[in-house]
Amino acid sequence: MDESAIKRVDRLVQWIKAHRKDLCTESGEVSSSELARVEGLSSNPSYWSEVLRKVSARAFAASSARKTETALGMPHLLLEGSGWPFEEVDFERWERLSERQKGLVERAVNDELDRIEDQQRRANSQ
Repeated sequence: MDESAIKRVDRLVQWIKAHRKDLCTESGEVSSSELARVEGLSSNPSYWSEVLRKVSARAFAASSARKTETALGMPHLLLEGSGWPFEEVDFERWERLSERQKGLVERAVNDELDRIEDQQRRANSQ
């Protein structure tokens, strides 16, 4: 499997673990059989098993990623790494943070947005 396909699979697994726990086993791993049951996806569990293990000669191609995003209700091009609002912040770094750490970063971003908006309001009122 090529590097871009591996990254798509990694993003898929991260997203499913965060947003579709119903597609995970009791141990928290993404289930190939549950993915195969999702309408609009390949109904072949062995395909998903190979994709999730990243051993398939059949790459998780961009076309498969688009179908997967649609079937799972994911944002378009999320599996390509698009949709992340910060060009200079690596999405994988964000994903490695704990929920508490993410909350701290989000609070800092909101504080900075508030500061910028306050400056803009003051400038517009003068």
